[in-house]
Amino acid sequence: MIVKDFFNYTNTVPIDYNAYKPHTKIIVPHKKKRFTKLNINEASAVELMDVPSIGKKTAKKIICFRGKKKFKSVREITKIKGIGLKRYEKIKKYLFVKN
Repeated sequence: MIVKDFFNYTNTVPIDYNAYKPHTKIIVPHKKKRFTKLNINEASAVELMDVPSIGKKTAKKIICFRGKKKFKSVREITKIKGIGLKRYEKIKKYLFVKN
């Protein structure tokens, strides 16, 4: 298809529609998922953020909680605001407690 150039009406500019694909998927490389278990009493914030459903704020809350009192079981993580039973079910397979 040929479209007139807006600046010069005498020239025409060919448009290659194959160059513009509006529904092309953009592939974004994902960070590697952690498949080994983490000790929540010793893991760093970066390590905790590798666990699905744990972001920067949640990792900070976990570290603050264990600064006051060490975890005795993985289930205790539900005492942290923002970690309910649904999130606990998602993350429990990635965590363990060792004193």
